[in-house]
Amino acid sequence: MVLIISVISLISASTVLGNPLVFPEADLPAGGYRAHPDGELSLLGDKFNIFTETAMPDEWTLEASHTGTPGMGTMDVTMYSQVWRHNDGHLLFAYKVENNSSSCVRLGNIGGYGAEICNVTDSGILHFGGNATFVHGDILELSRSSIESQLAFAFEAIDTSGETIEKLLLPGETSQWFYVETDAVEYGYGLSSVIDGGASADMMEVLIPIPEPMTITLLTVGTIGVIMRRK
Repeated sequence: MVLIISVISLISASTVLGNPLVFPEADLPAGGYRAHPDGELSLLGDKFNIFTETAMPDEWTLEASHTGTPGMGTMDVTMYSQVWRHNDGHLLFAYKVENNSSSCVRLGNIGGYGAEICNVTDSGILHFGGNATFVHGDILELSRSSIESQLAFAFEAIDTSGETIEKLLLPGETSQWFYVETDAVEYGYGLSSVIDGGASADMMEVLIPIPEPMTITLLTVGTIGVIMRRK
């Protein structure tokens, strides 16, 4: 009976994988980062993807959208977020930054991406009907902390010569959509922030992945089962 429970937990955790928005997918492990793929930028590190079809594929459905405005800080910034669900149940989260302040947006983060909760199986920017070259408003880097539960994004990155390349989001501008595809099948609300030097905007509500209760239960029971067998 213990062995059966363990097998069920593995099936539950893997059924949402294998259908990436872009192939080969650009995963984003905890502690890792990815940079813009445009060769003209000559950025360091592995590259994220650019989705260039005219619209999301038919197997994806827009399930939720949210507009988050800052609750704290000195910048007037709006964070837009969307949740797209694949036919197999797993979720993709897309974000866009609107800068209505007098300061640039340099970088920011989105809370709730626990390394122990959700795997990021693909990441990148949505250029509907475009191509993989840099477009103003693109983020240059996506990263995940190995300690804190967050996804970080930046409009700056380091190139192969060690120089910092800046493509900051200027006052009055709106970014392109960037996304992370996860193995999560449930979503909720988290908080985001952006900064540039001494200016900041915090506590902006965004949609984020959360663990599936049934999957957590099965994984926990399966783990306990393995421990019991070893004893």
